[in-house]
Amino acid sequence: MLKPNSSRAVAPYLLAAGVVLLTAAARWLLRPLLGDQLVFAPFFFAVFVAAWAGGLGPALFATFASLALALVVFIPPADSLVPASTVGTIGAVLFVAIGVIAALLGESRLRAQARAEAAQRAAEAHFRAMAESSPLGIFVTNPTGDCMYTNRTYQQISGLSPEQALGTGWSQAIHPEDRAQVFQEWYDTAQRRVHFRSEHRFAHADGRVVWTRVNAAEVKEGQRLVGYVGLVEDITQQVAAQAALQQSEERYRAFIEQTAEGVWRFELENPVPIHLPADEQIERFYADAYLAECNDAVAHMYGYANAAQMIGTRLADMMPRTDQQNLEYLRAFIRSGYRLTDAESHEFDRDGRERYFLNNLIGIVSDSHLLRAWGSQRDVTTSRQADAAIQASEARFRSVFKSGMIGIAFWNGERMTDANDTLLTMLGYTRQDLDEGLLRHGRLTPPGHEEADRRATEETRVRGSCLPYEKEFFRKDGSRIPVLVGGARLGDDLRDAVFFVLDLTERRRAEDRLRQAERIEVVGQLAGGMAHEANNQMSVVLGATSFILARDDLSQVVRQDVEYIREAAERTASITRQLLAFSRRQILQPQTVNLNAVVRHVEPILRRTLTEQQTLTLQLDPDAASIRADPAQLDQILLNLTINARDAMPDGGFLTIRSSNVMLTDQYVAMRPGISIVPGPYTLLSVMDTGQGMDQDTMKHLFEPFFTTKSVGKGSGLGLAMVYGIVKQSGGYIWAYSEPGLGTTLKLYFPSVAVAIPEASAGAAEQPAPARGGTVLVVEDDPLVRGMACRSLASAGFKVLEAANGREALALAAATPGLSAVLTDLAMPEIGGRELAQRLGELRPGVPVVFMSGYTDDDVIRRGLLENGVPFLEKPLSPEVLARTIRQILDQHVPGS
Repeated sequence: MLKPNSSRAVAPYLLAAGVVLLTAAARWLLRPLLGDQLVFAPFFFAVFVAAWAGGLGPALFATFASLALALVVFIPPADSLVPASTVGTIGAVLFVAIGVIAALLGESRLRAQARAEAAQRAAEAHFRAMAESSPLGIFVTNPTGDCMYTNRTYQQISGLSPEQALGTGWSQAIHPEDRAQVFQEWYDTAQRRVHFRSEHRFAHADGRVVWTRVNAAEVKEGQRLVGYVGLVEDITQQVAAQAALQQSEERYRAFIEQTAEGVWRFELENPVPIHLPADEQIERFYADAYLAECNDAVAHMYGYANAAQMIGTRLADMMPRTDQQNLEYLRAFIRSGYRLTDAESHEFDRDGRERYFLNNLIGIVSDSHLLRAWGSQRDVTTSRQADAAIQASEARFRSVFKSGMIGIAFWNGERMTDANDTLLTMLGYTRQDLDEGLLRHGRLTPPGHEEADRRATEETRVRGSCLPYEKEFFRKDGSRIPVLVGGARLGDDLRDAVFFVLDLTERRRAEDRLRQAERIEVVGQLAGGMAHEANNQMSVVLGATSFILARDDLSQVVRQDVEYIREAAERTASITRQLLAFSRRQILQPQTVNLNAVVRHVEPILRRTLTEQQTLTLQLDPDAASIRADPAQLDQILLNLTINARDAMPDGGFLTIRSSNVMLTDQYVAMRPGISIVPGPYTLLSVMDTGQGMDQDTMKHLFEPFFTTKSVGKGSGLGLAMVYGIVKQSGGYIWAYSEPGLGTTLKLYFPSVAVAIPEASAGAAEQPAPARGGTVLVVEDDPLVRGMACRSLASAGFKVLEAANGREALALAAATPGLSAVLTDLAMPEIGGRELAQRLGELRPGVPVVFMSGYTDDDVIRRGLLENGVPFLEKPLSPEVLARTIRQILDQHVPGS
């Protein structure tokens, strides 16, 4: 309701009165046209204006004022407030009703407007309260951008008072360098009718610069733009922090790019739930993980030029899942809660080369899912390979240290600090002795080696190592052992050194055996030469005694003397045969034989050789391989060894002869240095007795000719020398094993042959055909032997031609068309027997050649390679044997046969 004393309350009534009067005046003017018609219609305008402007009171005032004027002025009877007709009454009532309605509507509008204004005032107050308390600067402009309001925060940020900011004054706060940019951005957003966003600087009058972030939005009433409201945020600290962060990131990037440490980030295309089993997570790693970021150092580790070439590489291409070490590496990553330190991975670079990396990594987990992993790595391939090489070297040294091939010890300048079992066993000490410090220089080294040790020590100090040198060590039991010693220092001085010790005992034994073999070889050469000459002379003696004994005019005394001469000559010939066997210069006639058959053939003779208190046992391997040897010489070997065994067992005992197949391996050969042994299959003949045995000094001379342990008159000392020569000439080896009181064993090794010869007794020899005469050419450089051979053949009815050498023989053969046979010595100057036979074969094909010799230096003959079936006569020659042999040869070569 209006208040009378209120000017604002009176004004609507005055407006209503004025509008009523104006309307009445207008109707008065229109009276000539309208007359008494439409009296109330014009006054509706006044009522509506009063209702709109003043509400209920002014509207009712205007209604009744208009009604009064209409009744008094325009509706007859004039000056009356009562209408003259019913129509007029109805019109007056309707006018009043409409006026009341308009008054009510006007009042309702004014009340609503008042409420809106109150709400607007409240909103403005609320806005101002919020704006003044806001930590952000707030400004309001009109549609043209003129500032209408700023809050305190804006004033603080901009440095402008409210008055200074009004209108376009706000632009003075913008930094001069940013002003053009801000105006352009404001213009662009206004044109596009979008929100304004900008980050720029404010410059205060005192020179302080403030970084701001400005956001502004349109304010509309419906579709009408009424202005802009904006927020200003002071981001000086954020910009500074961002600049510091950017600087830090730049320093970090520079550090990452420059560091030799590899830095990487792996992303997972599909995050992996951490509740999955470890193996399933690993499957997901290999399926989804890829390299998202790395520095150049990582790329270089894998053989790439830069990081860009490597981005996107799959985990499976870098870390093979076939390597169990890598799978365990990933399992450890999972078990540790996705955080690993100094974990090694085994990977491959782009060229397929093995690489080893030491990694530090951490997984990023969010919402129970592994999203990515960050890590750093170092390439430890070189050190890993070096470690492997060191480990391999240590393993090799450890294998050598424990192998038993050589003694090894570590030395601290005073004593051994460690040694392998080989050295301890070599010296007879225990490991406890070593720990107690018993292995010292003064305890180990005998007198006489001081100068050699001093030189070795000085050489090791200067050069770091010394050349091996020979010396002796004392064993724990006081005995001496020959050794080869070499050493090296492991540090800067001799307090950390290693030395190697090789036992030379076997080497010294081998050297002794070699010297013994060389001595036997020299003796054999001398014995062979003597035997050759003796054989020639015995051929003359035996021939002469045969001719003398063939005479009928000899007295009994003379005949007896000649018999003595022949017997002595035959015994001498037997000795020369043994010497030739020892010197390996006798002529063997080897053939493939079954060793078991040879033993069984001579078994009766061997048993008769032994005494009743001595027992012979044969242990013959039925599968023993055949050998190539002269059967007669094998008989002689068995007989000689049986006789020696018999004499070694005067009180009775056992003699065992055994055959077997053996394989002489490279290891066996290595155990006998200094002796040339061909590895391969051999047939072994062992002869073992339980006799008195021999000491080592006796063993050194065992195979030397004329050496015997028997009393004078009981042995010539040629038995074992002959055995030695036959075995060696047959391509075999012989070893003797004996100790006093433990008997003796001789092992004879013959090369095995593939041809199997069954055990069978020899058949009866074929009888020679009847004798026939013929012409025989005798070729011999010794005139006495030649003369005796010619006389023997002539006495037997042969025509004899003689030649002193090969040239004379060829000339006679060419001049003698009826030549029946040739008897030639094997060893002759210029043209030897074999060459003569070959040339005679070309000159006189079909003429048989018979060889004779005491021994030969021909290498082919010495190795027993005369062809099987070639006739051969061994000196000294017996006239009867010579004549009988020539007859047999001629009977076998009948012309035309």
